[in-house]
Amino acid sequence: MGNTTNTVTSPALNIQGMLANPQSKFVPLRSTVDIIFYATQGGPFNIRQLAGKVELDTQLQSAIIEVCSNSFYSGKNPIRQIGQAIRRLGPIGFRAVAMQAFLDLDIYYNPRWEKSSKAIKSYSLSVAHACRVIAHHISAKQDLAFLMGLLHRVGMSVPLLLLPKPEEDLLSAFKVCSALHMTHPFIAQRILKDWGMADELVEAISGYGQIFINNSPNILGAILIVAEELIQSIGIHEPMLLTTKEPMVQIDKESMEDACKILVLSSSDLPLLVQNIQEALQSSAQIL
Repeated sequence: MGNTTNTVTSPALNIQGMLANPQSKFVPLRSTVDIIFYATQGGPFNIRQLAGKVELDTQLQSAIIEVCSNSFYSGKNPIRQIGQAIRRLGPIGFRAVAMQAFLDLDIYYNPRWEKSSKAIKSYSLSVAHACRVIAHHISAKQDLAFLMGLLHRVGMSVPLLLLPKPEEDLLSAFKVCSALHMTHPFIAQRILKDWGMADELVEAISGYGQIFINNSPNILGAILIVAEELIQSIGIHEPMLLTTKEPMVQIDKESMEDACKILVLSSSDLPLLVQNIQEALQSSAQIL
């Protein structure tokens, strides 16, 4: 199930032109998700009223319940209603689930680039759980860390919605995919600002790979570097849009060491983190 209205036929995307044009528009945040973020970040709210608004969006309602169907969220007692999900997960958890459901519906549902979109979805969700585990370990903000992992490749997945099938012009598709691998953090910055995401989150994702911003340690950025390194160490590889010949952003040893220093992680912490990440992925059905 997906929102096919966001998938339109267009000529091959010009990444340089898109970045240069401040008027370039991408997929908007679904209005119901905007309501969820607003309601759950402003103090006390009425669960029944919020549930009623979410239930009016039947697509999102179904997607949220589907996300909540695995043991990571529901445990032994299935979540079958939106009000139940809000109570069980709390405002922070419900925001994360709503964002995940929105991405599944409006971003990753892409018949023209189905294989690539699924690869980005699976990888990003794995990284999100790894970010959450690391944030918990160092007593950082788990909600922002999870959203960062979930959204850190949105600068790749959203532009794919604007591209024709790669078979229609394979040479152009190769060029665009190579450009996306290099520019996706800058594209993500514009998308996430349009979606009204927290400045701290936008800064970490747009500064992808940077562990210092304005000479200050970037905790979220360091978490992302460690999360990707640990995820890839257990065999979950970075998504490639077309071919293994595309340029990949490798995590060098020095960056990993510097990130661990910022997070005060010792070499003895890493095996425990890997174990906790694998348990989280198994419970969230990312590893079957």
